[in-house]
Amino acid sequence: MRELVRRLLPDTLRVVLRGCVDTVRARARWVQIRLPLRASESLKPRPGDALRLGLLATRFPPEVGGGTYRPASLARYAGKGGLNVTVIAGPTRQRVTAAGEYLAGHVPKQVTVHRADRSGLRPFDRLLPALQGGFLDLLELYTAGDRALQDRRPDVILATGPPFNTFVAAERLSDRYGCPLILDYRDEWTECPFDFVETGPLDRPWEKRCLASAERVIFTTESQRIHALDRFPRLEADRCVVLPNGWEPNDWAGLEAYGATTAQTSPAVISFVGNLGDHTPPDEFLDELEVVLERRPELREGIRFRFVGQESPSSAERLAAFSFPEMIESVEQVPKAEASRMMRESAALLLLNGRRLHRYIPGKLYEYLAAGPPVIVHGSGGEVGALVERLEAGCVLASGDHEALTEALVRTRDGSWPTFPDRSAWLAEHTREAIAQRTVELVRAVAEGG
Repeated sequence: MRELVRRLLPDTLRVVLRGCVDTVRARARWVQIRLPLRASESLKPRPGDALRLGLLATRFPPEVGGGTYRPASLARYAGKGGLNVTVIAGPTRQRVTAAGEYLAGHVPKQVTVHRADRSGLRPFDRLLPALQGGFLDLLELYTAGDRALQDRRPDVILATGPPFNTFVAAERLSDRYGCPLILDYRDEWTECPFDFVETGPLDRPWEKRCLASAERVIFTTESQRIHALDRFPRLEADRCVVLPNGWEPNDWAGLEAYGATTAQTSPAVISFVGNLGDHTPPDEFLDELEVVLERRPELREGIRFRFVGQESPSSAERLAAFSFPEMIESVEQVPKAEASRMMRESAALLLLNGRRLHRYIPGKLYEYLAAGPPVIVHGSGGEVGALVERLEAGCVLASGDHEALTEALVRTRDGSWPTFPDRSAWLAEHTREAIAQRTVELVRAVAEGG
């Protein structure tokens, strides 16, 4: 039949016909997913079975990125802690690297990972619902989850996002299997101030629906929790939990001998380590830095700025246009161990704290605090400013305060930063293992109806 169609129909018409058929198939699958189809009662756990967690995460090792560390840590430590963890993830889109294999190697063998298959559908996107993360990806993720969980009903389903089509797939799976749902906001959904989370008209209704269905909702900062309670009146405070991001001590293994005193001390190096994207533009900081260096030309000889990691085109262009190019060094993304060594050897570490970041604590701040050098925060206020001030880990510079920036540069050049209070106890409470263990406790409490 297919061969006959190929012969009789022109290429353009075949593409249109296939698009129509696949659009109908995708929408029919969506209707099926939205129906209240409960799984068989025979899938209930037997006495003595380990608690089963269904974990939905679009990206999972051996993929590496900002969205993989938190679910990978949860799977790693929950598996070691006796939970039966089933991961439902999207298909691997990255080339597998040594860093990805290293991360995957820490996931216990008893953790099963089911990856979504490509549906092969080529529908007309404009005729399908538009949801953050992609509609077809949602269908594929749900299908993979249904296939992975059909042998035994999960005790709890936990979804982490972005992307937030994982929340929708998890909400539908929790309804199908009649089990409680936990939502883990690594970033915000429709309230996200950054353009890396693009939303449409259907995202807000689905976010409300997912929040209404969830037994617990996890946020990474107190500001995000408060903001969500304000914007979603039907979200009760007793269903909300703050579980921050963290750092991984294993990333620093073998680097104990490194530090600012072992590095080149003249000129002193101030490092920014991480992605320099459009949501963290360096323009305002560089503008103020140029003003200070015009006034204090002697500082041009004693300090260098090193930007390590990926740079957006606009950020790279601004760095290239800096008035004193000899002070700027751009380094492409490096392996984790190399980035950690660079942090430890820096005289100071730079963090850009724009207003849109105020409800967030980026992962790099945890690593900065673990590395040890003073942290120079450009931009006051928000969660970042409050944390650095509370730990007395460096200085927080208000935008436009040229005198404070000058003082921070002089201290860095001269090595005259004050002795910082010991923060080992705080760091121990914020390892990825410690945060994962708190998540496991939450999962157990939800499973037991607490």
